[in-house]
Amino acid sequence: MSVNQIEIRKVLKVTIWVVSGFSLFVMLLGGSLHELTHISDLGRTAQGFLGILVISLPFYFALRGVAVPTRGRIATAFFANAASVVILVFLIVSALTADFVRGAKEVSVLGFASLPVLVNAIVFGLLWRKARTANMGAKVSECGQLEVHPDDLPRLPAAHSHASYLVRHWRGELPLWVAFWLNWLVIAAATTSVLRTLVGEMLIGGYPVRSIAIAGISVSAGVLLVWLWSVVGVWRSASRRRATSAGRLWPVFARGIVVLGVIGTLQQLRLQTVPEIVENARFLVGPDSIGNVGLHLSADRRVLGIHGMLGAGAYDAIKAALDQSPTVEMLDLDSAGGRMFEAAAIAHLIGDRRLDVTVANECSSACTLVLLGGRNRIAWPTAWIGFHRPGGQGLDKMAEANLTSRSVILYRRAGLPEDFITRIHQTSIDNMWYPRMDELKASGVITHVAADSGR
Repeated sequence: MSVNQIEIRKVLKVTIWVVSGFSLFVMLLGGSLHELTHISDLGRTAQGFLGILVISLPFYFALRGVAVPTRGRIATAFFANAASVVILVFLIVSALTADFVRGAKEVSVLGFASLPVLVNAIVFGLLWRKARTANMGAKVSECGQLEVHPDDLPRLPAAHSHASYLVRHWRGELPLWVAFWLNWLVIAAATTSVLRTLVGEMLIGGYPVRSIAIAGISVSAGVLLVWLWSVVGVWRSASRRRATSAGRLWPVFARGIVVLGVIGTLQQLRLQTVPEIVENARFLVGPDSIGNVGLHLSADRRVLGIHGMLGAGAYDAIKAALDQSPTVEMLDLDSAGGRMFEAAAIAHLIGDRRLDVTVANECSSACTLVLLGGRNRIAWPTAWIGFHRPGGQGLDKMAEANLTSRSVILYRRAGLPEDFITRIHQTSIDNMWYPRMDELKASGVITHVAADSGR
């Protein structure tokens, strides 16, 4: 250990790694996914991401402090986390002082966020005190007290690398069993599963298509980086093990398994990952190929008409129109469908704003999800409301099955009965099922018929 470093107990190191690592993961990933819901407002999104980075700094400095515990890094980690505690306490007091009822709801969130930085502040405060005490200590000889400065002492070669865990794995410096079993089979697989699960939750969580596309591309890139990091580390660790150990069977076995994994991953890249990235990229550049939504506002600014296809960007357009016209109380739908997840996001939006929905002409396919998001759902006798199983051109059976399972969740959340949902998915994408008005009302798709309600 360098003379300028402070010894930290292994248990304490693991505690800081777990607390700060988990907090940093939640801040960066969870906060980023939340900010993607406002992707149409670039100014607000940029400010949000800047705030996420600032909030993440205390945990980043804490991880640096335990990775290479020098006096400077420990001091930086202490002051960063201590300042964060002070700021969070100030926000808690301000929230309670401004509005006790509203603030009490925020205190639980702020209090939970302050716990990890409080732990870091206490731990690094004690370590900083220890570092200062060690720095002021001096050996005493017959001539009296001597002043010892770290720069005056010879630098001893380190017994082991002080590089971070990620770098040591990449270089192949970790034991082969750690690189193979822990990093490749556990950490890489778990990271991939968590990231893809988060995107899967976005699909049914009311996020628009472009937000999902950004998250999908980011997750695909992240998964590839984690996979590359794990594979290279195992390969290099196996090479080091073969060069320094008499037993060569285990390194050969580990490399063989990795080669099989690489072949499977390349196959997945060709069949699934690359087409997904290309498809997501298309949503971010230029108009959607299925068409654009059209909007018109009534003279009294109480009804927003929605017509055309619900392609990528429809959510942003409708949200902007509603923000500019807060007096809107009802949406008038006339659409043959569009992107299922874009429609689900619009349904979530109008559900939050408790808007009524009416259909006088057509509302088919994905448009029915928008209809189901309304508070009061009114159909005129001339309305055509159609359902069918979701799908699209070029989708294989696995992709269609995935879309079907997602649509089942969305229709169940909307409160449709199981027999109605079953009938929907028994109707192929090339056909359309138009239930009668009494069936629509009995199933809860509509709440009123215009002729009955007088509206």
